[in-house]
Amino acid sequence: LILSTPQNGHLLLVTLLLANMITNILKLDPPLQVKIVSEDEYVASTDGGEGLLRKWASTFTALARGELAAVDPLLQNTLGRECTPLEQTVREIVGATSE
Repeated sequence: LILSTPQNGHLLLVTLLLANMITNILKLDPPLQVKIVSEDEYVASTDGGEGLLRKWASTFTALARGELAAVDPLLQNTLGRECTPLEQTVREIVGATSE
């Protein structure tokens, strides 16, 4: 059973959107920067058990490969309406409005 929206979100775009929104909401100067690192660099720079960190990092590798990119109309049909785009949902969650 796949419950996805008709649009496929992109992890990098969502990450950049969140960084921008957090920067604006918190009025950060300098703004948050997104840094893409390898799994090995992430594990080396983060406290925690290596096995757990590698499992966590592998979820992002899977997302980048598109493993959750399935698009299926079932959720939209079940709701009886169009799905809310991810960007709009994120903006609503953090209390921001489109600029």
